Amino acid sequence: MQITRVLNDLKHHDKEYNVLTVYGGVSIYDQTAELRRGVDIVVGTTGRVKDHMERGNIDYSGLKSLILDEAD
Repeated sequence: MQITRVLNDLKHHDKEYNVLTVYGGVSIYDQTAELRRGVDIVVGTTGRVKDHMERGNIDYSGLKSLILDEAD
């Protein structure tokens, strides 16, 4: 996803924050592993984010901002 590239381009250094893109058609297990390692920003399609929520893979306890966009 292009938004991930944009977010990564805004970093001052590589370890400033971690971005993960989650979407269907690729391994959910690789995404789960990344989520468990810890990410700062998650960008994803509605279905895959919901899937991760139902599996308990996303921890919202430290959530500071949430942006929902379902414009299509």
